[in-house]
Amino acid sequence: MMTKPRMRIGVIGHLDYQLADRLENAGHSVEWRVPWEAVAEFDCLLLAVSAEDLPDVVARLRGRVRQRQIVIHTCVELGARALRELGGVAIALHPIDDLCAVGAEDELSETVATLLVQEMELRPVMVPEGDRVALGAALRKVVEVKQSLANLEASFESDGAYALFVAARNSTTWGYY
Repeated sequence: MMTKPRMRIGVIGHLDYQLADRLENAGHSVEWRVPWEAVAEFDCLLLAVSAEDLPDVVARLRGRVRQRQIVIHTCVELGARALRELGGVAIALHPIDDLCAVGAEDELSETVATLLVQEMELRPVMVPEGDRVALGAALRKVVEVKQSLANLEASFESDGAYALFVAARNSTTWGYY
């Protein structure tokens, strides 16, 4: 039986530990705080930075990325196009529960992304460049709503009021309140 290829993944930025755990559980080696002069030594670079910081990171990587080296960023708002100028296998990945928003520029990148996401036991969902900004805004709104609900839930002093809140939160008839 053929063994799956294992990668040495270098992280630039602040990776979500759940994503790092998934990569390690899939058999890959994840290394943190990669020095700029060592990026070519890795099979894959994972750029875990904000959408605002990604262009600066890409500029610093210009000329350091090997041809066909896998380069992944985790910004939901940006697709793989943000990495195009580096010349590697450009991929955008953003895990959301058991799904993963995927962006790829070509068939090779899409295949690599799909295999990696499936190895992490996530389901890949291809997200076109044009939908990424709206997806990012929607996800930020979901986080805000969840935080607001958690704050409200913690504020109830009586079990009765809490039970009514939970019933309303789970109701499909929100328009009646």
